[in-house]
Amino acid sequence: EFLDQLEQEVRPDLCITAAYGQYLPKRFLATPTFGTVNIHPSLLPRWRGASPVQRSLEAGDNPVGVTVLYTVSKMDAGPIIAQREQTVDENDTATKVLPWLFEIGTELLIENMPDILSGKMTMETAQPQDEAQVVQAAMIGSAEAELR
Repeated sequence: EFLDQLEQEVRPDLCITAAYGQYLPKRFLATPTFGTVNIHPSLLPRWRGASPVQRSLEAGDNPVGVTVLYTVSKMDAGPIIAQREQTVDENDTATKVLPWLFEIGTELLIENMPDILSGKMTMETAQPQDEAQVVQAAMIGSAEAELR
């Protein structure tokens, strides 16, 4: 029923997701005129998946960053619209960095909206991700949160 309403009544020009963490149905992805765009808190293709900030900090990545990308059926694998790097302090935690990266990602999305909505930036003109550079960001498990 939701998808019927989306297609027949809402008919969005663009859909935006952030921290959704689920696969979107192909029918949903095909509905918006200009596609579905995601804000992802890593420098894709590094750290695709559920816990990108935690994994990047755990690995000692610096800079970290945020990616605005088109959403495709495969998780965090769509072509890249824009990225922005940010350096972190050695004591920064995911609870500080994650909202900071989403704020930066929102600004980055807004900066790129004119090109997306004019059709200058499309799924075809965005930068494909290099599959050879993919690193998965597995979900943080409860055992990893235990103090030892």
